[in-house]
Amino acid sequence: MNPVASEAKKNNMKRILQYIVDHDGATRINIAQQLGLSVGTVTNNINDLMELRLVSMGNKISGNLGRKATVLEFAGEGKYIVVVSMYIQYLLLTVVDFNGCIIRETQKCQFGSSECEEGETIRQKFTDIISGYIDNLEGEIRRQIEYMAIAVTGFVSRDDKVYASWYHWYNIPILDELKERYHFRIYGDNVTKFKACQEFSMVGEDMKNVIYLYIGVGVACVQFFDGKVIEGKNRAGGEIGHICLDPCGEKCHCGNSGCVERFCGENYILEDAKRFLRGKDKCEVLEHLVTELGMPLTVETLLKAEELGSAKVHSLFMRTAQYIGKTLAVIFNIFDPDCVILSGKLVEKSDFVYEKALREMKANIVNVGARDIYVKQAKVREEDLVSAIFHYTLKRYIKELDFEEFSVRNHFARDGE
Repeated sequence: MNPVASEAKKNNMKRILQYIVDHDGATRINIAQQLGLSVGTVTNNINDLMELRLVSMGNKISGNLGRKATVLEFAGEGKYIVVVSMYIQYLLLTVVDFNGCIIRETQKCQFGSSECEEGETIRQKFTDIISGYIDNLEGEIRRQIEYMAIAVTGFVSRDDKVYASWYHWYNIPILDELKERYHFRIYGDNVTKFKACQEFSMVGEDMKNVIYLYIGVGVACVQFFDGKVIEGKNRAGGEIGHICLDPCGEKCHCGNSGCVERFCGENYILEDAKRFLRGKDKCEVLEHLVTELGMPLTVETLLKAEELGSAKVHSLFMRTAQYIGKTLAVIFNIFDPDCVILSGKLVEKSDFVYEKALREMKANIVNVGARDIYVKQAKVREEDLVSAIFHYTLKRYIKELDFEEFSVRNHFARDGE
C-alpha cells in the first residue's frame, strides 16, 4: 500500500474507532453514513480493528428493511488508564479500563503540606508516590496499563514542567522520571482543561466558539474554536486569572496587582474572610461556625454563614460577583463567543453570586442589547473529575494510536496467554 493510501486508512480507522466510542449502538451502516465512507471501507477497517482487539461484536438490532444489524462495541476491557489528580496536599489515584469501569477504587495519598516546599522535594515526592502505587498493583494490571493521565493544579508547559506560583512551584519537571521508568504513555495537563473538554463534548454542534471559565482556587479559561482547543505557542493560553482588573488593587501571588484571581480565587476569598474572625470586622455568625462549632474556613462554611444572615460575608460575595461579572464581560468583549460555560464552587452553589455576576457582566458588555449573550453553568463537578480525565485520555489515546506498534504488542500479549 502506498504511503498516502496507508495514512488515509489509519485516519479512517481512528475516525471509526472514535465514533464507536462516542456512540452507543453504532453499526456499519450508520458509521458509513455519518463519516461519509462506503460500507465496504467501513467493513474492511472494522475487520482490522477487530484483529487488533480494539472492536468487538455486540447484539443484533433491527436495521433497514427489516434486516438485522450488528452493534459494534469498543473493546476496552484489559486496557487500563491510571488517572492521577494532583492537589497541594494529596494525590488521588484511580485505575480505570478503556470502557470507563473502575478497576481499582480511588486511593488518596498524602502529598504536600500547608507549608511551601522546594520544587525538587515536590518532584521527588510526586515520583515516589506514583511509582509506589504502580509497583504495588498486581502484575496483571501493571502489564495492561496503556496510559497515565495526570491533572495538575497549575500551568503545564509543552516540556511538561509545572508552574504554580501560589505554591511556589516554578517549572518543576515532575514527569521526567516517570517517563523514563515506565513503558506506557504519560500525559499531564491543567485540571481545568480535562473538565473543559468534557463540558465541550456536551454543547451543541452549532457552538463553534466556546469558552470554559473556571473560578476556583485558580481562575483559568479554555477556548474551543471549531472543535479544537486554542493553546497558544507556549501552551499557556487561558491564564485569564492574571489579567489586571485594578492596577491599584492588592498584590497577587504572580507578582502583579489587582488580578482577576486576587478578587475571585477561592484562596484569596478565604484569606479576606479571616478578618471576620477577629478585630473590628469580626462576624459573630462566622466566628460561631468556625470557633465554636469547629467548622473549617471553606467556601461551604462561608455559604452557611451567609445563609444564616451574615451581612459581612454577603458583602464579600457581592464584591466577588462583581469581579466575576467584569471578567465575563472582558471575555465577551474580546472573543464574542457563542457560549461561555461557567464553572466553580461559588457560582455553582450560590444563586446570588451567579445572578449578580450575570447582571454585572451585562452592564459591562459593549452593545449588549444587540448581541446574543449565552452563559451556561457547568455540569462537570469535582466528583466527576476521574470520568472527565478518562474521556479526554481515551480520545487522545485513539488520536496517537500507532497501529503497527499496537499490533506487535498485541501479538506478544497473545503469545503470553
